[in-house]
Amino acid sequence: MVGGLPVWVCAEAVDFRLGIDGLALRVQASLGPQRALSSAHVFFNRGRDKVTILSISGPGVVSASARSSAISPGRNQSRSSTARWAT
Repeated sequence: MVGGLPVWVCAEAVDFRLGIDGLALRVQASLGPQRALSSAHVFFNRGRDKVTILSISGPGVVSASARSSAISPGRNQSRSSTARWAT
């Protein structure tokens, strides 16, 4: 939790061409509409050098994107075959 807001991190790489609406639909399909609301969702691309954070609250979605050379591929890429989301 960050400031009382639950943060969910997608363990799988995401194609950012989905856009905000596509990512929000993916969150709701994976977690359900109630768990998707009032929380932040973190997505990485395949190279792990881009990140998008969505915050879904009520009727709106807030998005922030960044590209970082400080995030190197192969770092922090632990994966679980049973869970798609980690808190």
